Amino acid sequence: MSQFNTLIIGEIAQDTNVDYDGTTVQAIGGAVYYSGFAAANMGHKTAVLPKADTAQVDLKDAFAAAQAAEAELQRIEESRQLSDAKLDDARFVLARIDEVAPAEGEYEELQRDLAIAENAEGLASAVAAARAALADDEGALDKLNAAAAALEAVAAVDETLGTLAASL
Repeated sequence: MSQFNTLIIGEIAQDTNVDYDGTTVQAIGGAVYYSGFAAANMGHKTAVLPKADTAQVDLKDAFAAAQAAEAELQRIEESRQLSDAKLDDARFVLARIDEVAPAEGEYEELQRDLAIAENAEGLASAVAAARAALADDEGALDKLNAAAAALEAVAAVDETLGTLAASL
């Protein structure tokens, strides 16, 4: 069984690339060089048998640099995909918030309502105790009525007592 399923043989070029701004870069290139990477990216076990002037080109270093650049490109692509996923999640959350359409101060109002709901039993007991203190026999209402009646009885003598009785 063969160790490789693709073998590429040919010349490796020493390219001189000049950018639009005049920057000149020397780089390894050529069809053999780039087709080797293309075949490997398609999943082929690839061997490249280059022909080059080793006095001018250090092929081992050139291929190592190219592989490092390919690995960095893959890392950047994975990072971009992760960022895209986080951005999609944030958009989803914002859309859900927009659907709810919260109003100014609504959160604080909900916090107050929650406190009341969580303490409903205690609040109901306190209201029942206050009602009993006011309305049961000999409660505060009976005593206030008795006080008002006593003041009404003497209101003929001092009319300010009648005003006070009415306010009770």
